[in-house]
Amino acid sequence: MKYVYLSFMLFFLSGCVGDRLVFRNKGDATVLNNSICIASEPGYTLDYYMLSYSINNYHPPLIMEDGIARKYPNTCIKVELINNSDYGLVYIINGKKYRFEFNIDINGKITKTYSKS
Repeated sequence: MKYVYLSFMLFFLSGCVGDRLVFRNKGDATVLNNSICIASEPGYTLDYYMLSYSINNYHPPLIMEDGIARKYPNTCIKVELINNSDYGLVYIINGKKYRFEFNIDINGKITKTYSKS
């Protein structure tokens, strides 16, 4: 019983449970042709972003930058977007974590969505 308890405690102390980044806040961005501009205001700083898409089952990320400290208005990401794909963008601006999801249909029309899952 002592070893079961010790194993249980080590499992929780290892950080495996609940250690992932959670981006629950609804984000906002403007998506145009081959650019995504994250909504920001004067004084805002973009520290991190990661863009994934459905073509590769969201892994590995299509593009990612960490520790960047981009100041407003430099919050646009240049990336080649593909029609008929779902995209997920997570980002940290001013220390707050956001999620922005969108779809580009087969005709190139952009639909914005959001999910807390």
